[in-house]
Amino acid sequence: MFIGTIILLVSAIQMSLSTSLPVINKLLEMLPGEFNKLAPSSNIISHYHLFQVPITIILCFFLGTAQYLAFKKQQNLKVFQTLTFLLVVSILLSVLVMFSIGKPVSVGFKFNSSSSLFPHSDTINYLTYFSLLFSLFYALLSNLTYAKKLWFGKIYKAGSSMAHAGFVLLLIGATLSMGKQRVI
Repeated sequence: MFIGTIILLVSAIQMSLSTSLPVINKLLEMLPGEFNKLAPSSNIISHYHLFQVPITIILCFFLGTAQYLAFKKQQNLKVFQTLTFLLVVSILLSVLVMFSIGKPVSVGFKFNSSSSLFPHSDTINYLTYFSLLFSLFYALLSNLTYAKKLWFGKIYKAGSSMAHAGFVLLLIGATLSMGKQRVI
């Protein structure tokens, strides 16, 4: 829970600093001396996606794996087999979705080549979009599997898994709709 909170805190700091650049520039104007103005990105959606997509990928892997790491309560081989199976199913689901969607042509995935993680391409490549879908499906499937395991035992302990699954469903919907955006 602590690591997830730290990841969300880093995400919130990035968003807050990016949206506060005009205010920061006004404060810098009041100081004596020469200061370079901090310019906001020309494509703000791309700027947010540059940082938020990798943070989301990391967060989803933590969401999917953390529930299985109960100290001295899990059998290591069984947990490893379950997570490996879920990884394989997530890869297959991601491939299926990528083929059904086609090329993700979102405005939010366009980057300036100077600030891009991928300097040789103008758009986030399929690997990044695939990685995002893969991590989302992994988090969804692992939380649903964990909740199913608890459903017949201690149902009151399945609440966190169901909450995580709901959050991941929200992110899957946002990712799929972002990948299908068309400029008209």
